[in-house]
This record gives sequence, C-alpha cells and structure tokens, in this order.
Amino acid sequence: MLQVLFSFLLFSISMLAFIILNRSNRGHGKVIRSFCFLSANIYILLGLIGYLYYGLSDQNIIGFYNIGAIKEDVELGISLFFLCGAFILFGGCLYRLKPISSHKTSNNPIFNKNYAIIRKKESSLRKALILFSCAVPLFLSVIGSGFDNVISSTVYLPDGDYPIISRLGGILSMAAIFFMGMVVASENSRRWKIIYWVLLACYLSFYMAIATRRVAMLFVLYFAGSLINGRNNARVTRTFLIITLAVPFLLYLPLYIRSQPLLGLAALPANIYNGIASILSISLLELYKGIFANISFGVPLAGYVAVQPEIKFDYLLISISPLPSFLLGAMGFNDWYAVSDDLRVNAYIPYSAIGELANHGLVWLFIVFSCFGYLISRFEALINYNKKPFYEIGYILACGLLFFSIFISTQYNLRSVFRFYYYSILVATLWPAVIFFIRGCFRKL
Repeated sequence: MLQVLFSFLLFSISMLAFIILNRSNRGHGKVIRSFCFLSANIYILLGLIGYLYYGLSDQNIIGFYNIGAIKEDVELGISLFFLCGAFILFGGCLYRLKPISSHKTSNNPIFNKNYAIIRKKESSLRKALILFSCAVPLFLSVIGSGFDNVISSTVYLPDGDYPIISRLGGILSMAAIFFMGMVVASENSRRWKIIYWVLLACYLSFYMAIATRRVAMLFVLYFAGSLINGRNNARVTRTFLIITLAVPFLLYLPLYIRSQPLLGLAALPANIYNGIASILSISLLELYKGIFANISFGVPLAGYVAVQPEIKFDYLLISISPLPSFLLGAMGFNDWYAVSDDLRVNAYIPYSAIGELANHGLVWLFIVFSCFGYLISRFEALINYNKKPFYEIGYILACGLLFFSIFISTQYNLRSVFRFYYYSILVATLWPAVIFFIRGCFRKL
C-alpha cells in the first residue's frame, strides 16, 4: 500500500507544479481544460475505479478475464497508473519551462472560435467533395474488413484480406466523424444535414456490425466536433455531456453483441433488440459494475505484466519502431507477428503498454510518458496560438490521436500505442501542406 501512496503523492506534486507553471499562460487559469491535464487524470480515474472494483475485493485472485492476477498485482497496477499520470504532467511542465517564444500567451480559447467550413453560398460540388472525404474512411474500413464479414461473421473485429487498409480506415474514421460534427454545425441546408446524418448512421451500423467499442466514442467525437465549431455552444454542450454520461450504455451494446454466435449487418437488428432487452433486465448498479470492470481491467493487467519474466529488449525496440512489420526483417529484427504471441496473456488478451514498459523498468515508463506529456502540450500550444484559419484542426486531430494512444495504453500492447503516437506526429507535420493543397484545388473549382 505504501507504493500506492508514494505514487499518488508524486502525482499530486506533478499536478501542483503543472498548475503553477500553466496558470499564468492560459487565460483565466483554465488549466483543467488542457489535453495534458485531462490525459493525466484519465489514469488517476481508471486507477481509482480499479482500486474500488478490484482492490477492495475479498478475493485474492482476480478472476476477471481469467488472467490470474493477485491482490499485489492490483496494487502495483494502481501505482503504475498514478505514475503514468505524474510523468505526463512532468512532460507538460518541461514544455512550459521553455515554450516556443510565440506560444507564451493566449486569451483566445479554441472553444470560442467559429470554423465556417460550409459557407452560405458554397457550391454543390465543393459540398460533395467534403462529403466524399468524410465517407472514404468508411469505404476503407468495409474493404479492409471484407464485405462478406460485414454482412455476416462469427467473430468480432474481423480481419479481411486487407488488414492494413482496415486499420487505416479505422483511424481515419475517428477523424472523419469528428470533422462531420464540425461540418454539420456550420451547414445551413437541412437536406445536406440529413445526408450527413445518414452517413453517421452508416458508420454506427458498421461499428455495431463488427462489435467494436468505438461505438461509444462515435457520438462523443461527433458532438465534440460540433462543440469546437463554436455554434449553439449551450445546446451542443448539454448534448455532449449527456452523451458522455451515456457512454456506459453505448459501451454495453457492442460488448453484448460480441458474445452472440452470429454478428454482422444481417444479425444486427436481432442483436440490438436482445442487447437492449438485456440492458433493461439488469439493474443500473450491475450495468455500471460490468462497465467499470471492463474499462479498469488495465489496472490488474498492468501489474500482472510488470512482474512477468523479463521481456526481451529486442521486443521493446520492435514495439517502439515506426517501421512496418515487413521492413523490420530487413533491418535485422524479428517480424512483429513472429513475436506478438510472446506479448500476450492468452489468445484474447495482449500485454498492456504500461505493463510492458514497467517490465523493462520504470526508467522506460518515465521516458515514454514524459514524451507524451511534452508532445501533447506542444500540440495544444499550436492549437491555441496558430493564427492561420483551419491550421488548428490538424493539431486538434494530432492531439486526438495522441490522446487516444495514451488511452489505449491501459489495455493494448506497446506497438499499438506507438503506432498512434507516430500517426499524431505525421498529422501535425504534414497538415500545413495538406491545407495548402486543398485550398489550391478548391480555388480551381
């Protein structure tokens, strides 16, 4: 228990230092709205939930998902979560100690801006191009998963003949849904709004068909995009808060559908009906307990992985490498798919990134999460202080990808986390060139 108290004390000191260093640089002292602060507190929240659900259990063996973690693993996992939050804030403090000179002051919060993506007299062709760009990730996801698997499948998250395309479509889908929220908020034509709502329903149907937990994030991202647009803030904010509180219900449905023998669009109506009936048949307390057990499962998992036999250092280099799997062999490393089975608890549960880093040593945990904190603080500075129209959107997407990589570090392996880490850097680096190209194309229409 002492290690839990020590790690929480370290987090408290880091949070205090972060607030002091940022208070004078974020108009009105709204530090708690920063991505860095929110990212760090995700670990604290999940750690506390894990402690309440697993740490206070009377059973010594944690049987959820049958990994066999014991009470000591849970306490170690809670400590690691608190340390991750502390290291992220430390990285944010490092950035604030020496920020870019043009990023020192700001009294122009991002939520007060209005991005008029669709103007009143916008041409139909340009509107169609924007709609097409929002639909492309869905097409990629369907092609990558396999059309037959989307219609009918016996496994969730099916990998078709093109798994790389499926993953790319899944990543771009998150950005597309966020962008759709911004577009609809600035659209004046009801007909075009209905078209976008139909596209949103297609995304929802696809996610439900493959039974992914992204269903819970779909509405959150959509209304977050509307919120950032700046129109009807009071109404959108209320809706955003309601949707956020409803996430446990939205998360329960895909988890229930996963347990069904037949998945896909063909079985979707029956699965949704049975899932809603299942929700109504259990108490609210039991529903939230099941959801909390799922989202805080990373706590015992991190502690369990951290005390496993030492993971090979070569595996760490493979996990943090930006190279695709087929190029790793050319560089003298093992193929990722040849070693991935060694980084799993069983066939269904991979090692968590937090546990992997802790297994290699706390120094690696400190380095990685401090870099996360530093980078997300830098991206947020570029959001708040960039004066060129639409350039902020790219840095918002980069922050979102980095935020997502931090979130999945609780239950997914280190390579998956670093994949989104590198994607965020790529988006932030290439976004100005993308805006320049798009503007050049639109001027010719």
